[in-house]
Amino acid sequence: MEKKKWNYCFKLSIIGLLLMLIAIVITGGGHGQLELFFSLFPYSFLIGNFVSEEVWIIMILMLLQFPVYGYFLDKKPNNLKRTALIISIIHIVFVILAFQNLNAGFK
Repeated sequence: MEKKKWNYCFKLSIIGLLLMLIAIVITGGGHGQLELFFSLFPYSFLIGNFVSEEVWIIMILMLLQFPVYGYFLDKKPNNLKRTALIISIIHIVFVILAFQNLNAGFK
């Protein structure tokens, strides 16, 4: 039973790492398209507008975002569809906010 308790947290941790690697490859060292990063990790880029020198904070937020999503899915297994819908809506709202508050260096 304990194995099933953290099922989504583990799966989304792996998916988050893979998505981060894909986004890094597509970005091409800063010369490619940054839209994928803004879409996948909006919280990090919103925080990045305020703390531009502490890149480690942004990286930690990127690494923690998807496991936190998995934690919330694991926490409410009876309302899985509802929880996933709420997480998706919140994520989309923050993606829109991240695109609206782009730093001048990213434009």
